[in-house]
Amino acid sequence: NDIKKYQVDLIVISSFAFMDEISSEITKLGYKYVNLYSNIDEDKEYIIKTRIEEEIENNYFVNYINIFYLKEKYCTEKEIVKKEFWLKELIISCLDIKDFVQAELFINKYIEKNYKNSKRYKEFLSDLHSLFKDIKVKINNNKNKKIVFTVCDALKYDDIENAYKGKNQLKWIGIKARNSLFYRNSFATSTYTRACFKGMFEKKMILLDNDCENKKYELDVERSDILKLLIDNNYFIVNNGLLKIVNKENNIINLIKDKGDYKCCTQQLWEMLKYMCKFENSNIFILNHFLESHSPYFGGDNKSVILSTPLELMNNSDFRRKVASQYNDAIRYIDNQMKFYYSFLNAKIYLINSSTPLDFNA
Repeated sequence: NDIKKYQVDLIVISSFAFMDEISSEITKLGYKYVNLYSNIDEDKEYIIKTRIEEEIENNYFVNYINIFYLKEKYCTEKEIVKKEFWLKELIISCLDIKDFVQAELFINKYIEKNYKNSKRYKEFLSDLHSLFKDIKVKINNNKNKKIVFTVCDALKYDDIENAYKGKNQLKWIGIKARNSLFYRNSFATSTYTRACFKGMFEKKMILLDNDCENKKYELDVERSDILKLLIDNNYFIVNNGLLKIVNKENNIINLIKDKGDYKCCTQQLWEMLKYMCKFENSNIFILNHFLESHSPYFGGDNKSVILSTPLELMNNSDFRRKVASQYNDAIRYIDNQMKFYYSFLNAKIYLINSSTPLDFNA
């Protein structure tokens, strides 16, 4: 309804999945449009279905689906021996992805039930707490500079604003927002993540330098003022982002080689602690990139598992509500894990938290 006041001359359709619906709506409103995908003849349903099948096979959220079904098995099981088995599998799966928040919760359940290995689990929990204490001491005794830049992909601005005001479930993010510099006027340079990363680090508009045709998906230190500044100041760079950082220097560690390397937020946060301990005598810049807040919104504490597709969302309001609930589960999971892992870090460590759109050079 507000579109008239912006004096729009032409609309560019940038969504492949929604292009038919968007073009129909634009025509009804009486505007001209350009469809970037008008020459693509492939069947959209097939493309979307194939993309989702590939993601299930190769992606990090298989771990979350596994945890979800193990919880169901444990909660519905009546036989004591089998119930203990499912609880043990649940603990193992949480530890496997370094979700110590839930792992400790389920270990305590195991101990409360007084299952046959309760004593060993109690000893393990004590050892785990000792390890956490040692890690915290090691990191906080390190006097070198540390910067942690965490991107929550596709996290909505409204959720951060409401967290700041204490109006939603993101309690830890809300506390941090109220006690930090909080930028309210930051905009994306594109509609998709890789292009936003190029904008953040290289100050490049993706359509102006033909990088949209570049399938390497790389960040070049020589084209990035901020990365070059870090290198010149002897920072080790640990990159968990989607784009590889390329440079002749050997102080850059790219942890993601392809899609199959995407990690849960808990695994990335554990690696953050690990590399802080490993490079205790060096300056370090760590880039985390969380995908839980991005469709299909999977986290380790989902109350439901729905594999969403854009077309289904457009056509089914009940389905849309369920996916919205799944999104809320996923971002609450991120909030809880950040609260746990960032408790290892002292106030001297610089923390930058953002959704995908951010002008990092500002």
